[in-house]
Amino acid sequence: MATHRIADIVGEFTVVWKSERCSKIINHASGLVEIESDIMKTARKSTLISAAVGLAMISGNTIAAGSFTGIHPLLSDRFTIGAGAFWPSISGHFSIDPPGGGNGTDVDFQKDAGLDDSLTLPAFGATWRLSNRWRVQGEFFTVGQSTTHSARRILDIGGDLIEIGAKLKTDSDLDIARGFLGYSFVKTDKADMGAGLGLHYLNIDISVVGEIKVGNEERKARRGIDDWAVLPNVGAYAGYAFSPKWFVGGRVDWISANINDYDGTIWNAEATVQYQMFKHFGVGVAYRYLDFELGKDNGTKKADWFIQSEYSGPMLFFTANF
Repeated sequence: MATHRIADIVGEFTVVWKSERCSKIINHASGLVEIESDIMKTARKSTLISAAVGLAMISGNTIAAGSFTGIHPLLSDRFTIGAGAFWPSISGHFSIDPPGGGNGTDVDFQKDAGLDDSLTLPAFGATWRLSNRWRVQGEFFTVGQSTTHSARRILDIGGDLIEIGAKLKTDSDLDIARGFLGYSFVKTDKADMGAGLGLHYLNIDISVVGEIKVGNEERKARRGIDDWAVLPNVGAYAGYAFSPKWFVGGRVDWISANINDYDGTIWNAEATVQYQMFKHFGVGVAYRYLDFELGKDNGTKKADWFIQSEYSGPMLFFTANF
């Protein structure tokens, strides 16, 4: 009888304890749901957040997939961060159409606006290996120039006529960011080859202030392009490690698409040679080529603005891997 009574007491205690524990868990979960609901209400609904959530889901499934194969750190380490200098030769042109229709002049960045045809630019990049075959890459560089130049020909910029000899002040700022998700179809101790999908973010800010004549008066007119666009792209890459110290690689991205009001084409390619000086640090040289065309359609057959720009030249970079 005593044994049965002890069993009954233990059973009642277990039921009460489990009930109280479940109640606490449910209350805690409810609190978390309320907190999460508040956060979601205030969170920005953007494609970047959606991409981050998707990336987190992929990484959660792939990080535990196993170790990375490769005799070189660029093949075997999870994270690689790079920074360096880019010395591109620059060319390009832009046009801004009159508001009432018609075509604006194709203004050459160098010949008409007087911008430099070569610069030294900072460049940054990073690679995150989600698993032995999956990777995420990101890159960023920015170009900023400002100059005052005398017009060498008559320019129609947004309907304003800039006469020969008139002063033309041009400010040009361009930000380019690249994101890429790739899968390696071939992954060995020495070789890595694959393809994937990516995004190019372009932020364009061009301001032109020129002297114009209105009757017998001279005035200053301001026209410009201040816009941004995100274009998806396909890409491929390959790399080979000759030894634990030497690595060569290359990649190419491409897109030609008409998305909403924007019509654009991008070519972005790079070839690299990297030397691993120490366990976690390396140095390398590269050659980069970037060419893009982007126009915005205002509802007529001609885009209300158009820009084409090309950057090509060598790079020197340093890497940290871990």
